[in-house]
Amino acid sequence: MISEAGLVSVVIPAFNRAEFLRKAVKSVLSQTYPDLEVILVDDGSTDDSFKVMKELQAHDHRIACFRHGKNAGAQAARNTGIRNARGKWIAFQDSDDEWMPDKIERQVAALSTQKFDPWTVVHTNCLKYDGNTGMKELWNLPVVEGKHAYAAMLRNPGPTFSSLLTSKSVLETIGFLDEKTPSYQEWDTSLALARYCRFIHIREPLFIYTLHNQDRISRDIRRDIVGYQFVLKKYEKDIKEHCGIKTWNDHLLHQSLKCIRFRHLELFDLCSQDINSRFLSGALNLIRPSAFTASILLKLLHLLK
Repeated sequence: MISEAGLVSVVIPAFNRAEFLRKAVKSVLSQTYPDLEVILVDDGSTDDSFKVMKELQAHDHRIACFRHGKNAGAQAARNTGIRNARGKWIAFQDSDDEWMPDKIERQVAALSTQKFDPWTVVHTNCLKYDGNTGMKELWNLPVVEGKHAYAAMLRNPGPTFSSLLTSKSVLETIGFLDEKTPSYQEWDTSLALARYCRFIHIREPLFIYTLHNQDRISRDIRRDIVGYQFVLKKYEKDIKEHCGIKTWNDHLLHQSLKCIRFRHLELFDLCSQDINSRFLSGALNLIRPSAFTASILLKLLHLLK
């Protein structure tokens, strides 16, 4: 029955990930599900990533390699992989993550319960691996399943890319992945899929998500805030319609508090401009006054007038 799924195409985008690629690709090629191909997309790397890809390709006919002339972003690289995929089903793997050996087999078995309906997405939980300490811990992602996963995902970010298995046809239906999304790309993609698809959530951890040192955490947090806000504004109408104004305000509070905590005052107005003043007043009780600078207090007082 599982063999009826046919070829699964695994898309792996990479930008300057030469040191991690071999391990990531090995975990895909070692899958117990036999009928798969690996599509490696180098997104304009300046290290030896593409050289490593070609070396891997030379040793396994299941690997195909593509290269962007300049860095276009992970979503663009994934789209290149999707467009060149030969399989009916698409899985995504980040270049520094690692799959459990039976991940695809378990996901395809879940698809079989829906008679391989292409309007089905299967995702899983994972283990988080800290590269600094060597510690692994279970990461139970928010439960997202059933025909009505869209509303649940409008409330909270859901699956990660390395957990997703979906059909190529539905990715074509949604117009591929939005290349303008600066971060929270998996949330944006999962929301687009949830508009059409039933979700199946396998609760066991079937991949390892690797945490790395960040050279400049302020830069990464800024990107985090901007990306989250991009998704919020994109789905604002649906958040309010399906989840209500409280959920919308909760999102904006989350964003505003993050701006305050990490001192990104230049983003505060962007994230708080539509927030209801009553909810913003409540936020004042959640943060110690010493955490505020004078400029933040002035902004808050102005908004509460």
